[in-house]
Amino acid sequence: MGFSIERSGDVSTVRIIDELITEDRPELRRAILGELADGASVLRVDFADANYIDGAGLGLLVSLSRLAREHTAEMRLANLNDDLRGLFTLTKLERLFTIERGDEGTADSVANPPLPAPPREGPEDRPRA
Repeated sequence: MGFSIERSGDVSTVRIIDELITEDRPELRRAILGELADGASVLRVDFADANYIDGAGLGLLVSLSRLAREHTAEMRLANLNDDLRGLFTLTKLERLFTIERGDEGTADSVANPPLPAPPREGPEDRPRA
């Protein structure tokens, strides 16, 4: 794996190349901490050139999300392919991140969306005595 970081104003885009795996954690963590220290208010992790994330990579993203919040920054995930999007849905991590739709940068889901209201009971749903 490799990665590159581009900065435009207060938005840092981290491009993940090939895969995000265990071995990449320390270097990527240091680089992102540097971006946060330099005042990035948005961390955008771009997966356009990535096709795999292992468990340690997911853990790193969760940890980085926490660090971003501590620095009052937002973390966004961009250009997830169908497999990666399915992984975030299956693990329910799509609730933790803002996920962009394609290159236009519009949010597909918002971090920590509200939970649906519980179903209301009608007379037909009440137990009979």
